[in-house]
Amino acid sequence: MCDVTEENWDRVMGVNAKGILFCCQAVIPAMSAQGKGKIVNIDSIAGIRMAYFSSVDYTASKHAVTGLTQHLAWELADQRINVNAVCPGGILTPAIEAYASPEKREALIRRTVPLGRFCKPTEIGEAVSFLASERADMITGQMLAVDGGTLTGYGEDLRAVLRQRLQEEASH
Repeated sequence: MCDVTEENWDRVMGVNAKGILFCCQAVIPAMSAQGKGKIVNIDSIAGIRMAYFSSVDYTASKHAVTGLTQHLAWELADQRINVNAVCPGGILTPAIEAYASPEKREALIRRTVPLGRFCKPTEIGEAVSFLASERADMITGQMLAVDGGTLTGYGEDLRAVLRQRLQEEASH
């Protein structure tokens, strides 16, 4: 946490929180005019509970998205605008691939994700599609975790592993 710069804090909050706010503001007038709408924000499991491998600025920005989603759901309910968020767990992205070898990634997933694998982008899309559909007309202000069970608390406490990793990175 001590290595978070003001510049990086502002960048992460700008992309993750301010970006979501301005996207919502852009679509609300049209939805209000038509008398209904669906907003589905992309959050993270870090917006529900601190994620093991995220930084404090990322976690804070995703908690901001959670708060924004819940507040807008309350504020826009009388206009029949539903506001929800999809909160992905780990998705195998180039950043994750660069972070660790396939063996280390596989070991981490086995230890922390009850379903034993990374989320697929299509699974995130299916959750968004559901929340944007009429099937979700009575769902608003919710954070839908698509995380393979990560938030169940299943798995080991990784604080010691993380502290070791941070010490190794600091020594390089």
